Amino acid sequence: MTELVTDCCSPSGLTAPPPPFELPMLSCAESGSLCDWSWRIFAAPEIPEGLFDHGETVGDTLALPDGRKIAAMPFQFPQSGMFDLYRVLSPRPATLARTVFVADFTMKRPGILTIALGVDWMVLARCNGKVFCDTRKIGNGEAPVGFDHVAPIACRAGANQLVLEIQGGGLPEAMIAAKLLDAVPLALRFAPWASYPDAEANAMSVIFSGTRVSPAGLDYRKKGTENWTRCYDNLGGQIRRDRDVHVIRLEDLEPDTVYEYRVFLLDDYRGFAEVPAPGVHCFRSAPRAGKAFSFLATADVQVPTPERTKFLNALLSADDARRADFFAFLGDVVWTSNCDKAVIEDFVMVCRNAVANRIPLVTVRGNHEIYGKDTNRFFDYFTAPEPGREGYCLFRYGDVCFIVLDFCDDAPRQPFPSTRCLHDFEPYIAREARWLRRAVRLPMCREAKYRVVLAHGVPVGDSCEYMPRHVRQVIDPVFAGDDPEVKIHLWLGGHVHRPFRSVPGENVCYSAVAPDDFRPGSKHPRLGGRYRFPVLITGGPRASLPDELQLTSFKVEVAPDAITVSARDRYGREFDRIAVAPDGSVTELFRAEFLRRYEY
Repeated sequence: MTELVTDCCSPSGLTAPPPPFELPMLSCAESGSLCDWSWRIFAAPEIPEGLFDHGETVGDTLALPDGRKIAAMPFQFPQSGMFDLYRVLSPRPATLARTVFVADFTMKRPGILTIALGVDWMVLARCNGKVFCDTRKIGNGEAPVGFDHVAPIACRAGANQLVLEIQGGGLPEAMIAAKLLDAVPLALRFAPWASYPDAEANAMSVIFSGTRVSPAGLDYRKKGTENWTRCYDNLGGQIRRDRDVHVIRLEDLEPDTVYEYRVFLLDDYRGFAEVPAPGVHCFRSAPRAGKAFSFLATADVQVPTPERTKFLNALLSADDARRADFFAFLGDVVWTSNCDKAVIEDFVMVCRNAVANRIPLVTVRGNHEIYGKDTNRFFDYFTAPEPGREGYCLFRYGDVCFIVLDFCDDAPRQPFPSTRCLHDFEPYIAREARWLRRAVRLPMCREAKYRVVLAHGVPVGDSCEYMPRHVRQVIDPVFAGDDPEVKIHLWLGGHVHRPFRSVPGENVCYSAVAPDDFRPGSKHPRLGGRYRFPVLITGGPRASLPDELQLTSFKVEVAPDAITVSARDRYGREFDRIAVAPDGSVTELFRAEFLRRYEY
């Protein structure tokens, strides 16, 4: 049975995928640049069309049907790749008169070259007699002229010939642009994963990337139904063609429903032919209030890649993960000198594959995502679901309003060559604080039974000054004090690399190390009385901790009567468990002996 695709842009639905290239892609180094080829021009009044329809090789003379013979004029193609036809020819040709450019070149092996063309006003282009670009019906379509028509050209070993029939427009100049590209075959680079489920908008994001910049989209449907709905990576009512990472937000989903989806790329080097990615994937949309659910969380996994992979595979392949509804990462994979490698390939893809892409990933930015030359790439992938947001947002899942916050780094701007030389946090933190004061007044937050913060930084448990100052700037107007504007039930964080749990409203904590070890040479401020909610922190690489506490995780179960949080060590053994009631009261259910009570 033929599947129906409802396409918001085209009623035709699915297009046939382009056939795979039978020849290898060739580099510019193999062909030389266009200025290295042997060019000549044929110019005369009323050169008719159809002269090259039979694919004959063009020599140094062009014979016309009326008996005229046109001798070739040699032409040196410019290094810039652009020239004005009307400056090259004298006298100037009439508007839309046909001028023929011919180039001979030699290849050592057969393959596919990629050329980018732009002509004011139209061009019919052939290589070895086969048409690869024809703009006669639409004209150039772009002004000023650029390298906007990209096409593959099949070459053979030995002699090859390029023929361009060009018709200039009516402007004082007729610009021509052409260059060869080192084309990367378009394919999926990183397989798709789901992110940021939200019951408020009944939404889910799907994230994936291609091997190069191209348009993209996806088809989705409720599992068990026949017809697909199509949507694209869209900006301002247009399909985007400016990025290789694609984040598509699906909205108006049915709650607590399994959806299937499949992604595709559009190859702008092949007339926007559809390149389907392999596989059909699934996600479950966020449930409405009243539905029990669970999720896993961890942070601070800055250990060697094999060690981190082993930990994540164990965490996410356990029975708890198979029953979890999503996975929250609270920041700090590793430095982002190469975000695609360190964060996506070595972390996200590991998590995705460990759970067989069954559950969404919610990602919080940590300070290590701010280190390195590739830090801005983080937001290419992890786009907040609320428009205009960056590293902070709200989302609803069941009875919980999750508040995702971002407190940047633990140090201000520092001189070059420090990776911190481009820090500019203060305006960002100020915007976040203003946003939070508005966000907590929204019904999705105020009417939620529970409110849980997911963040890398923490209000207590960190004895440094810089990041905690930003934490207080953002949260104190709404979360602090005996009678806060909004009651928070739970704060899950990282950053300080030690298992920690605060006692709400007191300068008391349970920790694997003494407060004097929090930050040698600094004293933890007595701020615990401000915060009437428990703050729980994951472990992390730290010399003073035993091996099993250097990578830890949380399992969080949300039920109508309580949120239960279980802290587990590297090997999945529980060492702490509490329950938080809807009124905010906390009950300790289990605590290992090494998690001792301290005052600060």
